[in-house]
Amino acid sequence: KYNSALELLENKNYTEAIEIFTELGEYQDSQEKIKECKYQNALLLIDAEDYTEAKALFEELKGYNSDIETKIQLCDYSIAKYYLEKGKYDKAQELFTSLKDYGDSKDMIKECSYRKALSLIEGKKYEDAIKLENMHEKYKFRQKLSKSNIFKLFAIWLVSLVRSVVSFYAFCSWCRNKN
Repeated sequence: KYNSALELLENKNYTEAIEIFTELGEYQDSQEKIKECKYQNALLLIDAEDYTEAKALFEELKGYNSDIETKIQLCDYSIAKYYLEKGKYDKAQELFTSLKDYGDSKDMIKECSYRKALSLIEGKKYEDAIKLENMHEKYKFRQKLSKSNIFKLFAIWLVSLVRSVVSFYAFCSWCRNKN
């Protein structure tokens, strides 16, 4: 049985090999071979772009070898990119934030804010976009906005400023009338 499990491992039939190695219990290095099968299967899942399943296997294998943490980060990064492409900006940003210095995660956090702001502009939620934009003022936000959107954002900012001035003036008038 052990030799047939080794042959399955060699032929990349990891699931079947795991079943046999599991049946063998503590025989020779069966437990180590189970880990090897899971690791190799996780790598195949990465190649198939099934990052969620690959990450789950890598999580089981923590401590198996030195690159497990890097593989987990690769999975998280790829999942975050998927979320970004699907317009799930908050989920993507959360994952990129958890990755800290992995790859270009810091830039991708800004990209999430930028795309979310553009999405808000497209949905005519200009005030929300302005609030988001202020978080990453130096990013490419201003470079990519169309002139019409810039004018809309400026108009909203100007209206907001006028409202503040009018409110302040009304408050001052009210205070004068109280005395």
